[in-house]
Amino acid sequence: MTDSSADFSKIAELQEIKRLYDESQERFTQELNQKETTIQDLNEQLQCKEVEIRQIQDATADSSTGIEKARKETAFVKKDLEGRLAKLQIRVKELTGNANPDPGPGTTKRGFFSR
Repeated sequence: MTDSSADFSKIAELQEIKRLYDESQERFTQELNQKETTIQDLNEQLQCKEVEIRQIQDATADSSTGIEKARKETAFVKKDLEGRLAKLQIRVKELTGNANPDPGPGTTKRGFFSR
């Protein structure tokens, strides 16, 4: 009879070990599923962020291109205006130089405002 009670206690012990193993396996499976779900969510977030980064990079590139274009246009306009200003200054010097020629000591001035 000792064998049957020993067998019964051994069976009960093995059943308890099996139950604990099954519970442990179930918890492990649940944790694994949660982690897989978390990984999927993080991958989706990562893909969204990558799309946002690409959009920002495109916008930055467009802005940089626009800024560079504006700088070139500003430099061109500045150079053009400086050239026009130089021509106008030369023309003003020509006109002011020819408008009041220094007649010399023996000539008389004629006109409305002569002194």
